[in-house]
Amino acid sequence: MAPLDELVLTMKRGAKHIATQMQSPTDDWSPAIGTFTRQGEFELVGIEPVWLQTEQGKDLLAEQIVPQLFREREVVAFAFVVSIWQTVSPDFDSREEAERWMQALAEGGVRGAAEKFGSKVPPPTEHLIIEAADAVNFRLYKADVHRDGKSPPRLGTWHQEPYTAAEGRFVASLLRAIRPQG
Repeated sequence: MAPLDELVLTMKRGAKHIATQMQSPTDDWSPAIGTFTRQGEFELVGIEPVWLQTEQGKDLLAEQIVPQLFREREVVAFAFVVSIWQTVSPDFDSREEAERWMQALAEGGVRGAAEKFGSKVPPPTEHLIIEAADAVNFRLYKADVHRDGKSPPRLGTWHQEPYTAAEGRFVASLLRAIRPQG
């Protein structure tokens, strides 16, 4: 099995195991990064959720802390696991309405914007994603998170998304840390 495939499989198994340990409806998966080093060692890097609560914390993690750690540890592949909320952007009647949607997203995230726009927006859905990469490959996997408000969350089936390029400041920064610059 290729190292990147092995890394993804390890992170999927870890996420599934964490789901079996959850006890409360509000339990969640903490962000984590699984890595393989140049020496072939697996390392798990935990990320305290508090770092992801502010733009400043996200920037510091993405641009400085984790890339430096990757360089020091000689990371050659990673798999970043995080839970996300997604929604489908509604069809807007005007440019102004679309701008209000973008502003609502910036101020309150997906859930806040969906609440503000009410029935015009499909309800947001929660997913656990794995963004995995090595020097030449990028893969994105997603599993639905099911919550009923009474039981601990359940993790759905993993499927690979058809993306071939990494997007977003965090993963793009991690890619720069493991890929040769030139």
